[in-house]
Amino acid sequence: MYHFYADDGRIMTPPRELMPLLGNSFPAFSELLGHIRYFYVADEIWDGKTSLIFCKDGDQMASIELKNGSYNVHITDETFQIADESQLAAVFDTLSRAAQNHRRPEAQLSINPKTFPCGYRCDMCILIKRNEKPGRSANEGFAYLDWLCYHGCLEKHAVERKADFEHACPGCEAVRKSNPRYCRYVNCANERGHNNCVECGGHNTCDEMKDSHHPGQCNLGLTANEVTKMIVPYNMKWRLDMWTGSR
Repeated sequence: MYHFYADDGRIMTPPRELMPLLGNSFPAFSELLGHIRYFYVADEIWDGKTSLIFCKDGDQMASIELKNGSYNVHITDETFQIADESQLAAVFDTLSRAAQNHRRPEAQLSINPKTFPCGYRCDMCILIKRNEKPGRSANEGFAYLDWLCYHGCLEKHAVERKADFEHACPGCEAVRKSNPRYCRYVNCANERGHNNCVECGGHNTCDEMKDSHHPGQCNLGLTANEVTKMIVPYNMKWRLDMWTGSR
């Protein structure tokens, strides 16, 4: 199993490295991991072998124990053995009741299609210029976090660590106002006669959505802050699903 290490010594592992161990249960694992990351705020404690624990401020929310062809999910005093996606609804329901205090703020999950027509939350992106702080550029640390979250996890897309990252974005709203033809998402919707991707409804199969990341595909062992900065803003498909009521 391939691992690499964060600067603080944490073991980082691309989830797809678990496919040989989990077998047919891997899609259910990826979906659960994504669900926890998207809907809850928790640090991931990963031992690089079979144990993944989600906690915040010393409070354990849930844990996953990997086995051959399946995995166990422990939430408070309940345990679920997962071999496929059929039991995930029960796990999600138990999490919603037991981990309400860990719930991610709705402001990070929701969209208004008039403001965010593709579901991309550029206002949360640390590369946007208006998120700059005095004495620090908006892109400071982005290259490291990009490598930490995505290195080795995307097939045919190498994310290498860079010494610096010379880029800052004015923000989607500013770009659309100054040059509407610049945004491929808006162009795509307009060409189909829609104001946004919600009206189109084809966001889960659209080729233009190639930058939308599944929250369960990024490396194991992340902190809650890293997930908030580097995963949640770019889950356009899930955010549009939330708006349409299909998730």
